[in-house]
Amino acid sequence: MPVTFDVFTRKTKFYYIMEGIAILTGCALAICGIFNVHFEVPVFFTSLIDVVIIVATFLSLFFVTAMAAGLVRTYIKNGELILADDYIIIDEVKIPLTEAKDIRLKLGQWSKRHLGNISRNRIEITDKNGKIYKNRFVIKSYNHNLDFEKVLF
Repeated sequence: MPVTFDVFTRKTKFYYIMEGIAILTGCALAICGIFNVHFEVPVFFTSLIDVVIIVATFLSLFFVTAMAAGLVRTYIKNGELILADDYIIIDEVKIPLTEAKDIRLKLGQWSKRHLGNISRNRIEITDKNGKIYKNRFVIKSYNHNLDFEKVLF
């Protein structure tokens, strides 16, 4: 039973923008909370700073929640990886497992409580000719993860 995974090489611009906002907001809130920072600025700027902090905090929470739930695609699909019991198709090349010299997997951990996509997965295959195929792939759900484990074991 073959299992198909999305392969990607980079994340979306939306992901990087929202990640930047989330990191900057988190750092700013942490620094202001730890050092109890107070600025002496006109009242208009105080209100503006408060609005910016509130909006950035809600945007960060929305992004983290949407990403964790898998509602937002954070990668640009660049192809498919197909795993089967006796072959692997990677970069549109079918490699029988009998001809694979080395297969290395680096996988993100999955649990039933996890939501969304796990995109920290990497595969590296060396065929009998010494050619190396590398890709990052996405496991989209818990059931997708179970199908992946069935093919591996």
